Amino acid sequence: MRIIQHTLIASLFFLISMVGFMGCESETTVENKLALVVYTSQTSLDSLQWQSVSLEIDGVGKMPCAPYIPGQGVTLPEIPFGEDFKVIVEMYGTADCQNLVSRGSSVVTNIEEQDAKATMFVLVSSAGAFTAPIVANTLGESFPFVPRVGASSTVLPDGRVVIIGGARLKADVTDGGADSDVRAWLDKSNYEEILDTVEIYDPATGTFELVIDPLKTIVEEGDAQTLFYRRAFHSAVYLESKNQIAVIGGLTQTTYGQPIQASASIELFDVANKKFLANQAVGQMGHARVMPACAALNYGDGVELLLVTGGTNDTDDSLQAQKTYEVIAPTPVEHIKDYKELIGPRFGHQAVQVITSQGIPYIYLIGGEFEKSEAGVVTKDTQSLIDIFDVQAGFIVGPPNGVAGAQAPAGLETSGRVGHSVHFLPATDQLPASIYVIGGYRDTARTEPINRIEVLNADTGAPRTSEAQNFNLAIARGDHASAVLPDGRILVVGGLTKDDAGVDMTLVANTEIVGPVFPLSGGAPTVQATIVDKAALLNPRFGFNLETLDNEQVLVSGGLRRVGTGISMIQLVDALDTATKPAELFIHNPTDLCEGQGFCISVAVDPTAGAAAGTDLTGNGGFTQNPGETGTEAQPGAGAGAIPGQ
Repeated sequence: MRIIQHTLIASLFFLISMVGFMGCESETTVENKLALVVYTSQTSLDSLQWQSVSLEIDGVGKMPCAPYIPGQGVTLPEIPFGEDFKVIVEMYGTADCQNLVSRGSSVVTNIEEQDAKATMFVLVSSAGAFTAPIVANTLGESFPFVPRVGASSTVLPDGRVVIIGGARLKADVTDGGADSDVRAWLDKSNYEEILDTVEIYDPATGTFELVIDPLKTIVEEGDAQTLFYRRAFHSAVYLESKNQIAVIGGLTQTTYGQPIQASASIELFDVANKKFLANQAVGQMGHARVMPACAALNYGDGVELLLVTGGTNDTDDSLQAQKTYEVIAPTPVEHIKDYKELIGPRFGHQAVQVITSQGIPYIYLIGGEFEKSEAGVVTKDTQSLIDIFDVQAGFIVGPPNGVAGAQAPAGLETSGRVGHSVHFLPATDQLPASIYVIGGYRDTARTEPINRIEVLNADTGAPRTSEAQNFNLAIARGDHASAVLPDGRILVVGGLTKDDAGVDMTLVANTEIVGPVFPLSGGAPTVQATIVDKAALLNPRFGFNLETLDNEQVLVSGGLRRVGTGISMIQLVDALDTATKPAELFIHNPTDLCEGQGFCISVAVDPTAGAAAGTDLTGNGGFTQNPGETGTEAQPGAGAGAIPGQ
């Protein structure tokens, strides 16, 4: 909905009185240093039926529930200078704050006593639902400047999201139906242009910034603010020690209208200056790699390397690219520190960084597809094998095959999968460190979506759930996206599934929230996934980016829509288009885990049901796989710390 500035400011406005602490005993009261503007994405405030408001300052405390009076200011408790804080605003439908209607959170910030007075904006919208990004200090909605598919999306430590590259689909592209061997959006001939621009979303202001030279009004070819090599379906990795983003591989195009081909190059985007470093700041990879999966390897003392795995291309070395990985230093020369083969060749896979319960870092490579050549015939399949890169030892450990030291899991139980999503959830007092593998397709033609969610123990790679336990999505889907919410649940959004006739693919409009696996004493794990009815995307889509933000929102950007067999970009038709939302925000709802969204963590388990075969549920909530079998689960990798290539 498009709304005007005076409606925002008049509807909700809170003023915080800041008190600075001077030393251990003394304190000095200063003038108000922060104005908190709370604004809404709803056209009519009355439609929300707000009766009361509650405000919480992270690190300070929660104010008592108070009646909601439009336009009335509120003075918040003392907030120490120099300490990180954020403000959470909750609007309720009852006077006793029992029915959460709308919610919003600021980003984490801090203010020093010498700072000038600041203004903080908090978007309040329906809790547990999607809304369009609305800008508090300008008119209307905030959307990306450029529609994209196949772009990278990187969350910075300060909460901003950097969106790089991508592609623009041609008009009137059809998918070719269920029998197509290659989906239309994965066929490079269907793309009009590979993009070179960068956009940054700032949740503090709710705005997208197209990165251009401040002295110019348009983006020009060759600007330092744009990629030297246009690219899409690449990988992007944030390098903490350098405050840079490495942009790796993908499809490239020298200029608009030129042929599209695979790239072997790596570029570095300097976050502070919003510019790309000089061309060839990093040497070329050993192979051009489209749809690789990459991760940062941080060895401390400023030593940070890139792990580049798999990927494919349309040249004679495509099979070699799929079955190899490279460890690369972000330097112009002597940059390839290691080059070896993967256990399972792959592209379009996921690389997830994990920290075991013992604090040891690993990188799991899960899913993807690959090609193999036998007697001159090339065939395709999805990959079920799992590779684990031991960061400390600096090599990949293989599946159990009788070879000493080979300790990685053999693979996913259901099948290989592509178009899936993967998340790591750290260890808690109830759960070991776990990896969730969600949805995807079991075939390379992407016509057989999967509903099963597989959960792996990140300490060992062993499965924590079996197929018989029915830990499934309500709707099988692939080319979706998912994100971990602040309370540890997983939001699963959009994608494609079979139509009602079971013949062709169609968009999934609804959203599901996946509850964690709770291993309860005396029974099988409690596993849950449920559809959240009101949390449908404003614009259903697939092949998009989804990022969890610092302010307890989730950003949706880019992607494609499908109508029948036709596919198209998510983009505004014209300046008067109010139906299309190129970007969306999900507003986290932490309440009503049982009644509102179907998650009852304390569900009773029938002790007479017995544990699932091959499991041992210990009295303290632990979970041990296959305790009765010969041998033990070894922790993947046991090598001493080593930096590859040294």
